[in-house]
Amino acid sequence: MKRLLTPAAAALLFIFGFTASAADGTFEGEAQGHNDAIHVAVTVEKGHIKDVKILKNFESPGVSDLPKAFIPKAIVDHQTLKVDRVSGATFTSMGILSAVSDALKKAGLDPAQFRKGEAVKYAVSVPAKSEADVVIVGGGAGMSAAVAAARKGANVIVLEKMPFLGGNTILAGGALNAADEALESKQKMSEGQMKLVEDVLKDKPRSELHKQLQTKISADYNAWIKAHPGVLFDSPEFHALQTWKDGDYEADLDLIYEMTKHAPETVVRLSKMGLEWHPYTSQYVGALWPRSHDAANYHSGLGYLNTYRDTIDKEKLPVKVYYMTRANELIKDNGRVVGVKAKDGQGKNVEVLAKKGVVLATGGFGANIEMRMKYDQLWDGKLDKRIGTTNSRAITGDGIPMAEKAGAKLVGMGYIQLLPVTDPTTGQTIATCEGTALYVNNEGKR
Repeated sequence: MKRLLTPAAAALLFIFGFTASAADGTFEGEAQGHNDAIHVAVTVEKGHIKDVKILKNFESPGVSDLPKAFIPKAIVDHQTLKVDRVSGATFTSMGILSAVSDALKKAGLDPAQFRKGEAVKYAVSVPAKSEADVVIVGGGAGMSAAVAAARKGANVIVLEKMPFLGGNTILAGGALNAADEALESKQKMSEGQMKLVEDVLKDKPRSELHKQLQTKISADYNAWIKAHPGVLFDSPEFHALQTWKDGDYEADLDLIYEMTKHAPETVVRLSKMGLEWHPYTSQYVGALWPRSHDAANYHSGLGYLNTYRDTIDKEKLPVKVYYMTRANELIKDNGRVVGVKAKDGQGKNVEVLAKKGVVLATGGFGANIEMRMKYDQLWDGKLDKRIGTTNSRAITGDGIPMAEKAGAKLVGMGYIQLLPVTDPTTGQTIATCEGTALYVNNEGKR
């Protein structure tokens, strides 16, 4: 009589045959991440994944922190490669999973056997209703606002739609432009730079503030070159008029001056919080003057976020961050904004009420093709999907329709900047002449 295997027995036989050929030990694998190859070490014992370690990677700090922590743990805890990619860090997530798959193959295991069942998801749940003195939407500039409000005695809730803080701040090179006499005076002033100052002073005044700033720059500049001949000049007033002029005088000069006037204070305040500045200034791509400050203890905009987080921890400031919580509406009561409606990482409706106020720090819309096309006034409809962006995928302008619905007026929406000197996929600066960028020194030589 012929005996037949039951499906269960066949499955057991398959697993036995499969694991019997697998080797125990630690195996290395690699796969392409967002920036470069990700290298992992996977420890296998009797067909089970006992440990996953990331040995080497070049992924963006901050953005990649969550997938590097969550995915290896999820693989071991659930014995699966069916782990959802972390939003905003898709290529890093895929790179880790593919590198582990590569290591499993080297161990004699079939990665397909670890891709069954339900996917393991990363999600956070926040209270359906909560309240704070100040509610802040957005985590880049939002963290600066959070520290400022908490230091004034307010308890704060920050809503961050991504699983990590920072928006574009976390991806930025990290330079901060501020007039700084002490650092800039270490540099010589060229004839070309002297002419730039003189050109700003020759402009016909367009407003009373314009005239006042010119008068102050003229007095400061003449006194400076008399006391420090050949040494680089700068001032908050010159910073303001330079910025205004380079933007074709379209921006609000009062607001620009407010920014440049307080920029030096920001440098000092961050220094007191623990951010260490290099003892010099430079001139970043797109900057108008060598007033760019760089952190010595950080290599990107992540340094600002870490500085704020460290300050919150050190000073025990009452700041909570709700991750993966996407704001979608401002709550109004008798004409006043009193809170925010949102959805958490599980799709649940959330309300966060604000006793004293709501701060929108949600950034622009460089990653939102529909909004780019809607508001474009400069690029003749060319900002469609063919134009990549180095913006974070989080930069979709969520706060703009929220504010507009609540009664805010929009200005300057059509002034969309293109800076074609970086790779929109990796964010890396293009270091060769590829039709968009040509690097020269002060003498105009390549």
